Amino acid sequence: MPDRHRRHGRDTRHLAGRHKAAYPKHSTTTSADLIAAASDAARQWHFNPQMKGGKPIDGYARVPVKFDLTPLPGGTGKD
Repeated sequence: MPDRHRRHGRDTRHLAGRHKAAYPKHSTTTSADLIAAASDAARQWHFNPQMKGGKPIDGYARVPVKFDLTPLPGGTGKD
């Protein structure tokens, strides 16, 4: 989560969509910082494509990304 949003206590959600090499296109936020943070995270994810005849087939995934200020148990809250 971008520091600016963490400082202001903002929780929000972004819907990251991936279509092969395409990155997030759908969002419930207008914050460029949060959209960029979700996009950066999505670029690091790895997916195993569905296969047909030994070859990967085209696919699409929509994954909600929730930015939450509640610290994880045992964490520092900055993970």
